Amino acid sequence: MGATKYEIYPSEVVEFTEILKAIAHPARMQAVLIVAESTDEDITTKELKAAIKLSQATLSQHLKVLTHSGVFKTKVVQKNNKCHLSYRIEQEALVMITQIIGKILKNTDIKSDNNYAVLQKFHSRFQACTNWQSYFKT
Repeated sequence: MGATKYEIYPSEVVEFTEILKAIAHPARMQAVLIVAESTDEDITTKELKAAIKLSQATLSQHLKVLTHSGVFKTKVVQKNNKCHLSYRIEQEALVMITQIIGKILKNTDIKSDNNYAVLQKFHSRFQACTNWQSYFKT
């Protein structure tokens, strides 16, 4: 039996990918942006439901993913004599994302390289002289 991702990758990498997977859905990203924009108070499920036009069950599943991945933290608040589950961005998740992206940017030399253009030019000339595409036509 093969090793799992938890055994062969550093925990930092696994945690980072879990956060990215959690926010890699349009509804969840929209929820993150809505919660992040409201810095004065926590956002309740009811308020998110009004902003995101999904069924209650679907929205709850998305919020569960964000909470379990560590992007959101939750607490119970009382509004209008009713208890509501509210959401707030977990700053540690944002710090982790910025640290990892900072490492990538620091270690990446972003420059234009003329060799890429040469390779592309070679490929197009090679393709023209061999008529490579004709072999894949049915």
